[in-house]
Amino acid sequence: MRKVIIWGIGNEYESIINQIKFEMLKGNMVVEALVSRDIVTPYFDGFPVIHKEELNMLEFDYCIISSAPLYESIEEEAIKAGIPKGKLINGKVFKLPDFKKYINLIENPVTILSDDCWGGYVYNLLGLQFSSPTINIAWRKDSYIKFVKKIDDYLEQPLLMLREGNIRNNAYPIGVLRDKVGEEVIVDFVHCASFEEAKCQWDRRKARVNRNNIFIKFGFDVCDEKSGEYLKEFENFEAPKIGFYSGETDTAHIVLLDRFLWKQEQDMKKGKRIDCISYNDFCRNMKVMQKSISLLSLLNGEKEYLRESR
Repeated sequence: MRKVIIWGIGNEYESIINQIKFEMLKGNMVVEALVSRDIVTPYFDGFPVIHKEELNMLEFDYCIISSAPLYESIEEEAIKAGIPKGKLINGKVFKLPDFKKYINLIENPVTILSDDCWGGYVYNLLGLQFSSPTINIAWRKDSYIKFVKKIDDYLEQPLLMLREGNIRNNAYPIGVLRDKVGEEVIVDFVHCASFEEAKCQWDRRKARVNRNNIFIKFGFDVCDEKSGEYLKEFENFEAPKIGFYSGETDTAHIVLLDRFLWKQEQDMKKGKRIDCISYNDFCRNMKVMQKSISLLSLLNGEKEYLRESR
């Protein structure tokens, strides 16, 4: 059971308090106090209400910030009050139950290796620190496969510049990693303005890699001429994984979402072309992910993570 405090008792608090009480009922957490600037009553919902100056009188594991509009300013206040950033939790996660599974991902950070922005979107949705260098990168499939298969070798090597970014020329920076035998992987930093920025982000996030909890995402389309080869490579990835591919296959861990097929059917009825949307692109939509997959269950290694099934 984790001891928590809740900072903020405004509108967002009202939207998550029932879920918090449910987690308390399950024995996953206990609320030690609520933190508020204005104390109009000593107890609220049965919890003591305190000023931030009283925090040093309490022992707690995590601080839940229940104010999205003021999150950054409260986070700054909390850190100044002596609460480590790693103990701060965005209250929005209580819209994605359950707390125990979420805490597992904080206390044993998951390193999501992703061939596109899917991993970054998931980290942002769950309010988790980026524990992977593969953020904001559009990987070339062949380079990504090599990187995943020999991740330890490549992470030991320095990131070198292949091309500098140039905003005026619409050119993003490109890096290269060379393993011990000189084999290369190309890294396209499509969301960075300069190689210096890209390398800084890469090195900072590389240092957070948790080799004991790696999860792999890989996606590709039926029309890709190498899709058969990619299926075989995906099958050989040894870590927990998920693959997004809409073609016929019996490869394990490849997921075809019913929501995608339903959308295709709806588009056909409206006279739209059904070949104009990539299934892999479709799966980067986090609203789709939330409806189709329990991400907390998926990243905690549970077999039953699909919310929609045939």
